[in-house]
Amino acid sequence: MSSYQSIKRQKSVAILAALDGLDEAALRQRWTDGYGQPPPARLSRALLLRAVAYHHQSKMLGGLSGHLRRRLATIANDAAANTANNRAAAPLIIRLTPGTQLVREWQGRVHRVQVTDRGFEYQNNTYRSLSHIARVITGTSWSGPAFFGLRQRSLAAEAAHG
Repeated sequence: MSSYQSIKRQKSVAILAALDGLDEAALRQRWTDGYGQPPPARLSRALLLRAVAYHHQSKMLGGLSGHLRRRLATIANDAAANTANNRAAAPLIIRLTPGTQLVREWQGRVHRVQVTDRGFEYQNNTYRSLSHIARVITGTSWSGPAFFGLRQRSLAAEAAHG
């Protein structure tokens, strides 16, 4: 790593550390400055902080790879075309590999699930299905992949579960 890159990384780390000390109003302003529009009203401070930090890091150190940007653009274009044609978008097939971390905010709390060789780890317990974890979190019967955003839900299901 060049000394320029090293200095850039050190500066980025210092700025990220300073973000943690900002109040919610200041973080919301940083979001607005960075993304050009205000954040969603109900976004938690934790997710707001992560989004502002990500935006800063991608600006300072480089964002997504060209391949990933093109893949995301293709997915977005396909979804827009399906919506324009009044067709349901085809669900994405997502393969989870050990080490993948799933994050979901639910009722003001951030829940993290780690994909392992034996299943899914949540709060130091191993589960065989994401649906069981979604039921533990919500107290109701949910599709685990839908709860963690791994497949699309119908508008009716979205309205029912929030």
